[in-house]
Amino acid sequence: LADRYRSAPPSVVLFVSSTAVFAQDGGVTVRDDDATEPTSYRGRVMLEAEAALAALSTRFVALRCSGLYGSAPGRIVDAVRAGRRTAAEPVVHTNRLHREDAVRALAFLLSEGVAGARLPACVLASDPAPTPRAEIEAWLAERLGVHEVRETAAASGADRRLVPQVLPSLGFRFRYPDYRAGFEAALRAAGL
Repeated sequence: LADRYRSAPPSVVLFVSSTAVFAQDGGVTVRDDDATEPTSYRGRVMLEAEAALAALSTRFVALRCSGLYGSAPGRIVDAVRAGRRTAAEPVVHTNRLHREDAVRALAFLLSEGVAGARLPACVLASDPAPTPRAEIEAWLAERLGVHEVRETAAASGADRRLVPQVLPSLGFRFRYPDYRAGFEAALRAAGL
């Protein structure tokens, strides 16, 4: 495959990567070009894949997607419906991307790249409203009419706020710019 691409390189190579390549924690804001020093196996493998593919094309773009949702109610909705939620403290921000916005971002970048736009090698794809997980769960409980909710554990994962800058600067607009818009669409699609 590598030999094929070297002899006839594609105009643009897009790779769906992950925000697992970031290691920042402690509520810090992370932007498209911030340092990547993954601590998880998944993050290290994604970063290695990015590097390998970037070597095949001078027009390589890694679309680093945050937590995808929207195809079904999903784990967080199922937990809230079952009356479970994570503890409000310590605060852990979640960063999400509705699956439709992920597909739209890929199509947008491909269109821009084929049209000759200069694209950065790394683009962050996350809705621009990082939110504490407890806030999302409280909103879902109210929206779903779940009145008895018990805290089961502290939220897991890194506490960071992903703020995409490249996509908006290129003219991309999120259809689901925050969890309310995204989860409302997902809940309606699921008949909830």
